[in-house]
Amino acid sequence: MISSQGTNVNASNTVVMHGNNINATAGKNITVLNAENKTINGNYVTVLGNSSASADSTFIIGDNVENRKSNTFVFNGKDGSFVPAQDSAFYANSKVAINTDTAKAQLDINGGAMIGIRGNLSVPN
Repeated sequence: MISSQGTNVNASNTVVMHGNNINATAGKNITVLNAENKTINGNYVTVLGNSSASADSTFIIGDNVENRKSNTFVFNGKDGSFVPAQDSAFYANSKVAINTDTAKAQLDINGGAMIGIRGNLSVPN
């Protein structure tokens, strides 16, 4: 553990960097960076941000994620909380821009497709 206070770690092969009051008592191969007052358990879990996880094979980026689903990649780019709903999924809780530097819809693929609302135009489902 590096720069951690009040951390309870009993999980094997666990690294907590810049984490305060982290509870990682079950599982193995857990990596946590920049989290406070969170519980993180499971096998092969990485949490980069102030989020918590209780699942296996999980990679979380961002704050306010509460993940209990295994085999997931979760990115939360919004301020509010985000709770994944199913196992074996990829979640991006933010706008996504591909081949452009500004997303003008929920999913904006420059030169290909747009899904969501772009400007004042509504795109059908």
